Amino acid sequence: MEDLSLKEEALRQEIVLAGLRLCETGLVARTWGNISARLSDEHLLIKPSGRDYHSIRPEDIVRVGTWDLSYDPAGPKPSSEKAVHAGIYRLRPDAKYVVHTHQFYASAVCAECEDIRIEQNGILSLVPCAVYAEPGSPALWENIAAALATHPSADAVLMARHGCLVFADSMEGCFQKSLALEEGCRRLFLTRVPQAAAATKKESTGPVGFVALTGKKADEMDCWLDDYAMMVPLDYRQDDPQAFRSVSEKNAAASLYVRKARPIPQEEALRQHESYVNSYSKLK
Repeated sequence: MEDLSLKEEALRQEIVLAGLRLCETGLVARTWGNISARLSDEHLLIKPSGRDYHSIRPEDIVRVGTWDLSYDPAGPKPSSEKAVHAGIYRLRPDAKYVVHTHQFYASAVCAECEDIRIEQNGILSLVPCAVYAEPGSPALWENIAAALATHPSADAVLMARHGCLVFADSMEGCFQKSLALEEGCRRLFLTRVPQAAAATKKESTGPVGFVALTGKKADEMDCWLDDYAMMVPLDYRQDDPQAFRSVSEKNAAASLYVRKARPIPQEEALRQHESYVNSYSKLK
């Protein structure tokens, strides 16, 4: 019989290291995104809410009930999207790890709110897009479940205006799927926005130059992505200039890619910003 305590210790450490890798590979910024691992059929382990990945220790990882979302209220608070991770584990017995990213091109493409097909090793794979719902809301999992019900073999889901979700039987598998999805979305993006090819120079903050292509200032664009909604109303250029630039460039890329979708309404964007500042951001 497997020693659950040793397994839990190893998984906690694996989640911590995976969070650092997400930051290093540019798949997330700041406290966004989340990572979980299946501990058993009854419990999962997940990143704590609103914590910078570089500050998380193994003991900060939260054990959550897969069926009732219970956790120890005396310890760290789990990610607000714990219901999404628990839902994946209930729906897909093959899933051992779930990773939610805010990666650049996949986020830009998901602003169009439509399913996509990407090529990997000569094979076209369909990636469904879940209808938009606010982060952490019950509707977010409901919409993801609906997308997976339509495409039950999918192992990645775009979340409209919110990033993407991948799941696999290993953490490495999640990273490989995330990177393959990013490359596929980059190709889709450059096919639709060929004038952006010169703006794809890689730097530590990801591609840059898309804000200039919009002809607008970084804080004057329509809001296409929820992480842009969360950051822009405050002057994060001083508090976190790297994240501000990264999110602004990503929102600009989304605005160049969309053809049919409409931006997030201003009142909804402001509500998301207030929720972020009051509940998640460490730059209060």
